[in-house]
Amino acid sequence: MRYSIRRSMKDQKLHLIFEEGTFESLPEHVRNRGPWQHLKSGELNNVRAEYIKAITAHRYILVEQSSTIFSAEVE
Repeated sequence: MRYSIRRSMKDQKLHLIFEEGTFESLPEHVRNRGPWQHLKSGELNNVRAEYIKAITAHRYILVEQSSTIFSAEVE
């Protein structure tokens, strides 16, 4: 399974991580927090465990963190 990361252009601290190809099926209140800029895609097994849990349960996670320190992947 692959993931995609997008950053809100309205709020540069807001990041959306979700299963690749499912953006249009995310809740409208999430999609409307954009417009969204695509940042990265990759293999879901490289993402931090707490993000994987949220994506598995809810299909997405919103992370509010400065873009200078934000990292979705395990280092």
